[in-house]
Amino acid sequence: MSAVSRRIWRWLGITSCACCFAVAASGRRAPAVQQGPAQSAETPPVFRAERNEVEVVVVVRDSNGQAVGNLEPSDFEIRDNGKRQSITSFSVQGARLPDPAPKSRSAQPPLAAASASGTRRRFVALFFDDVHTETGEFGRVQATAKQFVLEGLPTEDRVAIFKASKNGAATFTNDKPKLLGAIDGLRAQPTKNISTTTQCPRITDYESYLIANDLDQEALNVVTQRLLDCTGPPPRTAGCPGLNDLKTMAKGDAEEVWQSQQDASHRLVAALDLTVRVLGTMPGSRKK
Repeated sequence: MSAVSRRIWRWLGITSCACCFAVAASGRRAPAVQQGPAQSAETPPVFRAERNEVEVVVVVRDSNGQAVGNLEPSDFEIRDNGKRQSITSFSVQGARLPDPAPKSRSAQPPLAAASASGTRRRFVALFFDDVHTETGEFGRVQATAKQFVLEGLPTEDRVAIFKASKNGAATFTNDKPKLLGAIDGLRAQPTKNISTTTQCPRITDYESYLIANDLDQEALNVVTQRLLDCTGPPPRTAGCPGLNDLKTMAKGDAEEVWQSQQDASHRLVAALDLTVRVLGTMPGSRKK
């Protein structure tokens, strides 16, 4: 039983007790009242009960991300702890339906049209993972974000930009030139694994994960062989470190690489947490 259902049952229980008390009180007063033959029968008690309605806000979008407005109550099903509930009232709000008269659009400003249709303002966060995205791929992400601002951003909505790297004060705005300029100013700052380019031995991110977490002994053997080639390239002399010492050094290098990647992931999660908390302070309903 949900929290709403429990509150309704507690309310009904209180109402029933009040009714019982009223009947008992009237029963005690009955002997003191002189009633005629026509009024000898006691009036049966009347029990009344009420129920609360819970508002459920739903946004339905098609495959293109556009709101769908031509829906009926039969298109929805609401359940509480698995039990189907009846829909007592139904209304469509804020759906952008096709305009039967395109010429009339120019006669009404966008803000006035949105207000007249009852469209609710949304607060949108554009989050850019500039830490785990390479420069070439990040450019395509920027292009997609700018297309959204130019073509998919309703006039009444407000947008703020967040990054996986350091964030400043978040400002929600619908100023498209300002948003486009902010998106253009973003730069990819991927966490580089220098061992794959300059360090010897070379250790990939995946190898560092396997070795640091003791998941693959063969991966450690491969990196140890690379380290041997770095410290004592053929022909080797008798002064080369022993195999066990090389394995210890290889594991230490792998753990250093893996720690760097973990730190970058923790910063990403912290930035996402900040984004969600800022959105939580904005006005309006919350949709899951």
